[in-house]
Amino acid sequence: DPLPSVPAKAPKDIQVVAVSRADVNIAWKEPDDPNGIITKYRIYYTTERATDIDSNIKVEVPGTQRMHTIKDLEYNTTYYFRMTASNMVGEGPVSDVYPVITVVGIASRPKGFQCATTGHDSIQLSWDPAASSDKGRLISYILSYKSSAIYLEDGMETREEVLPVDNDSGYLLKNLRPGTTYHLTLTPSTEQGKGIPTETIVCQTSDFSKPVNVQARALQGQQIEVTWSPPLEARGIQQWLVRYYRATDPMGTAVPSEETKKVVPNLVEQGFYRYVISGLEPKTAYHIGVAASSGPAGGVSSYESIREPVTTLGL
Repeated sequence: DPLPSVPAKAPKDIQVVAVSRADVNIAWKEPDDPNGIITKYRIYYTTERATDIDSNIKVEVPGTQRMHTIKDLEYNTTYYFRMTASNMVGEGPVSDVYPVITVVGIASRPKGFQCATTGHDSIQLSWDPAASSDKGRLISYILSYKSSAIYLEDGMETREEVLPVDNDSGYLLKNLRPGTTYHLTLTPSTEQGKGIPTETIVCQTSDFSKPVNVQARALQGQQIEVTWSPPLEARGIQQWLVRYYRATDPMGTAVPSEETKKVVPNLVEQGFYRYVISGLEPKTAYHIGVAASSGPAGGVSSYESIREPVTTLGL
């Protein structure tokens, strides 16, 4: 058997990021070829690029850790970071150098940023009050958000809202799409510019209520008239979906084909809505349901279906 040896490589995927004016966050992954269990990591840093590693400040962290924050650094200073991994035999090779600049004047990352769903079109956001070092310097917070419908599409702009600084611990984000996931970040701002943004958080608005009083009856000419009323909470509804399929189709037809789903715009404010399905087969029974929707890329309520199928008239 070969003799035990130190890790063959340094930690990989090292990321060094300034998270405030005086704090730097370091994240990494276990090295390839650890030659056993990693017992500890060493973080070396200095303000002089070309120095012997022995003259660097050294921080040791347990082998189970994958992240560490170095605090209380000098403002507006370039630091150079390197790392090693150690096993029971000893310390492995040193990583490449990772420079980072602590920037004077920028605001620290807001802490405790979280969200809670408050309805189908709003999300309540909260965060901890600003750090004492930032009080009096903040001029605003910038809230950035994207919906899941556009989150992965290139070229779609993030929406932004500028919140006054007296919104220091909460904000109700309104006019959202129901049943939709949102990705949100919060960035503090001072006269020096934007500060350190939060990590992205994810929150989903609740679904619409279903339409009520859904009814259907056969008309002459192989047509079926469908009527319904909006739910009590109807804000944000932009259209209705009327779906139908033959009762002879498998009952498991959960997602009907496009030709059996009709879009009805939410054009009128009235007590009930009406849609006539045309071009049906004579003397044929159809299952019918109606759902509320916030638009092509938005949320959809579950369908409210009529209990018994409706049969068209003969020719």
